[in-house]
This record gives sequence, C-alpha cells and structure tokens, in this order.
Amino acid sequence: NHPVYLCSPNGYWGEPPCYSAMNSLGLKLNGIGKDTRPRAGGIEILRDASGEPTGVFVEHNFVNMLERDLLPAVPRFTYEQRREGIRRGIGLYNAKGTTSIYEGHGSSADIVAAYRELWERGELNMRVGLVISPAWTGLEEAERLMRDWLPLARGRGFGDAMLRISGVFIGYGGDPWIRELARKNYSDVAWSGLVPQANSPEEFEALCLLAARYGLRVHTVVSDKLHEIVPIMERIAREYPIGERRWVLEHVSKATEADLVRVQRLGVGVTLIPPHYVWKVGHRFFGLDAEQLDLLSPARRLFELGVPVSAGTDAVPYDPLFCMWVMTTRRERTTNRVMGEGGIVTNEVALRLLTVGGAWLTFDEERKGPLAVGHYADLAVLSGNPLAARGDELLALKCLATMVDGRWVHSEL
Repeated sequence: NHPVYLCSPNGYWGEPPCYSAMNSLGLKLNGIGKDTRPRAGGIEILRDASGEPTGVFVEHNFVNMLERDLLPAVPRFTYEQRREGIRRGIGLYNAKGTTSIYEGHGSSADIVAAYRELWERGELNMRVGLVISPAWTGLEEAERLMRDWLPLARGRGFGDAMLRISGVFIGYGGDPWIRELARKNYSDVAWSGLVPQANSPEEFEALCLLAARYGLRVHTVVSDKLHEIVPIMERIAREYPIGERRWVLEHVSKATEADLVRVQRLGVGVTLIPPHYVWKVGHRFFGLDAEQLDLLSPARRLFELGVPVSAGTDAVPYDPLFCMWVMTTRRERTTNRVMGEGGIVTNEVALRLLTVGGAWLTFDEERKGPLAVGHYADLAVLSGNPLAARGDELLALKCLATMVDGRWVHSEL
C-alpha cells in the first residue's frame, strides 16, 4: 500500500555502477513497465525472464540521472529541506575544523537562495564562496543573462566576508541527453547543487568567450581533460586577462608537465580533490607509469611552479585532516598502494593548500588563512600538531573546537 524507493548513493558518495530499488507500486506510479526505455544513456532497468521490470535500476553515470529521466513521482527536495540540509551540513563541517567552504562547480538558484536566507538570519556559521550555476538554453540566452542579469557576479562578485558569489560555472563535455533532461526542470538538481550542463568543445569556448567579454570569472571542472581545455584557455587569454580575473580550473586529475607549465603561464588557479582521485578512485589510474602517477592530482608540482592551487575534500570524506593525510601519503583505498611517490607533499605544503590556497579562490588571501593580526578570527583547535604528525598519525587527530569570526561554532572542550 506504500510506494517505496531506495535510492543509490550515486557517484558523489559511491562509485558507479550504483543500484536503486523500487517496489511494484512505485513502478506503477512512475509508469515503469515492460516497454519503458530510458532516454538517458548509462541507465539500466533490470528485468525478469518475461521482460518485466524487477524494480532494480543500475546507474553507470557519475551524476544520478535516473530520477530526472524515469521517476517523476519520486518526491524532490523542497527548498526548506535544502536550507535545512545546508544548516546541518555546516555544523558537520564546523565539527571537523572547517571555517570556510568554496563550491566551484556552481550552485543553482535555490541553493544560492538557501545560503542567502541563512546569511540574512545570522545562521551562517561558515564563510561561503559560491559560483553561479546558470540555466541557459543556448548562446543567445547565455549572452542575455551575462549582460543583463549577472553583472553583480562580475569581478570579485557581490556579498560580504561571510557570503560571496563570484563568477559562473561553465561545464566542458558531457552527453547531450544530460542537457535535454535538465531543460525539463532546471530547479531539479537532485543530490548535487548545480544545473547539469553538456557543452561540446566549440560550445564551451564560445560560452567562455562571452563570459570573458562581460567580465565574468569562469570556473570549470577539468578532471582528465586538461590537455583539451588548456589550448582553449590560451586562445581566450590572447584577448582577455583571465589570469588577473582568477579563472579556475577545477578538479584536475591526470596532467602532463607541459600542460602544467602552460597553466602557470596562463596565471589561472587550480583546485584539486586528492581524496577522490588519489584515494577513492585511484584504482582507475593503476595503468599509469611512475612519472604519470606523480602528476595525478599534482599538488606538489603545481605548488613548485607557483600556480595558485588549493586542495579540498569534495566531501570524500568532508574532513580536511583526511585530505591532508592523502596528500602526504598518496595511498589508494583498495590496495594501500602509493600513487606516485614523487607527488607526495610535506605537511606544511598540504596545510597551506587547505588554508591560504583556498583563500585565493575568494580573493581573501590577505585576510584569511594565517593566524595573524588583521586577519579573520577563524581557527580550529586540534588534539595534536598537524605539522608534526606523520602518516597515519594525521588520521588520529581530532578537532576539539572551531571558531568563525571570533565566535565558537563548535566545542568538545
């Protein structure tokens, strides 16, 4: 008598293939029958010998598309639930010693509104840097939005020391069906917080050029496509000062020395998520040789080159000390294999990438990061010295208290 849906953790918190299950009433309410076929690629409906759906779905995509494609009757998150999720999430992050967050791959309108409401209420116990995740249907609409509705996001953006919004996210690559499903309901961002995009290399370059023309800072997820994106950035940099505007290449995984040098010349920033590429899915890169492994999530080399680089957790998991452990050990989770000894960084470098490195992303490096006079009163009290801890000793450290803007927002003391 009750429709039941057990959703998968999807690629953000699991690893494809991910499985979901639904009972017979749920299948009926969603119109899933013998003749149902997914429109999106990467989705399977498991069937019995007669061809009837068993109620089990398999998602091979990193981003969950099942609900958008086939399950309209499954309740979506309400605005109130998202706001409450953010409020609870901030408390969890505070308990790990985090005082600032930056979401580089964009936030949809509802997500931005929820953060803003918490900010207006004085309940934002975290410094937050957001990027607009736009919902445009093509180049013409994109230009209109950049010209008429996004001027506030130009340059350093708008906001204050607690909430700042700057620039736009423009996605590179992706299958066209992602874009088509997103257009059905732009407010349905499912378990993520961004509007799904799919742009060919030509569309990506055209959108980036528009953003450059209108003074907007661009953020884009690179992953293993640095060799494809760097030439595009170089062509745009011939016309516009994208380095001065602090464009950001997010989530770099594989790289070559030549491409990293080109990034340095561009003057753009880079974000890394070592827990994801080195620890969580490091097994995907077992085929790389030693030199290539050293440049997987290349924190050490980028730091040596003087590239503005920061590292973050991406909630995999959401503990910055775990991210620090990954950078200083580079161990993969299934075999404990070291993923490139030449990529290991010192504790000092790892800590810098998690603090001052991140402050660069929100134009705050002169007032956020160091414990110094004239800087924000943001700090974490730890159970031990993260600069002296070696290897697994980092994992034993605990956050005992956290201060944001001179207020204690977490305490176990």
